[in-house]
Amino acid sequence: MTLVITVLKVALICLLALVILIAAVLCYVLFAPVSYNISLSSDEALDIGARIRDFLGIAIFDVGYVSKEGISWKLRLFHLKKPILPKDDAGRGGGAESEDISEDDSGDVEAVIRGDEIADGADEAVIRDKDESAEPKTSKGETADIAAEKIKKPKVKKPKKKAKKKEDEDKEKKDYIAIAKDPATKRAVSFLFTLAADIIKRLLPKKFEADITFSTGEPDLTGKLTGGLALMPFSYGRKVSIIPDFAAEDPYLYGTMKLSGRIALFHILIPVIKAVLNKDVRKLYKSINK
Repeated sequence: MTLVITVLKVALICLLALVILIAAVLCYVLFAPVSYNISLSSDEALDIGARIRDFLGIAIFDVGYVSKEGISWKLRLFHLKKPILPKDDAGRGGGAESEDISEDDSGDVEAVIRGDEIADGADEAVIRDKDESAEPKTSKGETADIAAEKIKKPKVKKPKKKAKKKEDEDKEKKDYIAIAKDPATKRAVSFLFTLAADIIKRLLPKKFEADITFSTGEPDLTGKLTGGLALMPFSYGRKVSIIPDFAAEDPYLYGTMKLSGRIALFHILIPVIKAVLNKDVRKLYKSINK
């Protein structure tokens, strides 16, 4: 009896430890912030790098792009120095298999293709000969009469599907207009825009540094782009310098840019739950999927 009680105690302790571990992992995944860092430099070549890591650095994902070299990426777990998913092993896909075909084999492949084309042409010629031999031989007058009868033969009018299709399109258009005019739809769209704005606000970078000189090659377009950038709040940071070049004839972008921010999963999960529980949003979803 004592042994059974001891086994039950150990089992309960293990179960409690497992529940606590699962709860800790869920709390970490939901509430631990995930940070991101993005850097861009452009001189003779465009170099873009990004890093996404969790709060404790358990998972670190790096991705980069260099012009003329392509994209490279790697994933590291538990602070391991060697990445578990380097680009050479996981990023290339099946490109290596296509390189196994040598130049000598390419000639054989072309010969096989030409042989298939010749065989197809011979089959078509045989079919044409059979069709011509199967046709009854008639005089020129009889052929003209047959052609005239074919021309005079009244054509059977097929039922028009365009009218029905147009009716369906008009009905569908009226249904969408009715959905758009519904007050519940307006409330749902307003609610979704509010949630989306909240998510975007949390995703925006907290730090932004830039030292950029650019030109689009056209002075008017450069001016419009500069005016648009002037409306952005990040353009007035202490470490932000964006200089337009109106005299250059060719487009270019020189300089460096760095931005970083962070977000937790619950910042996205809570708005999604709110949208699912909202009556107007559910009604809009059902109306669209009818």
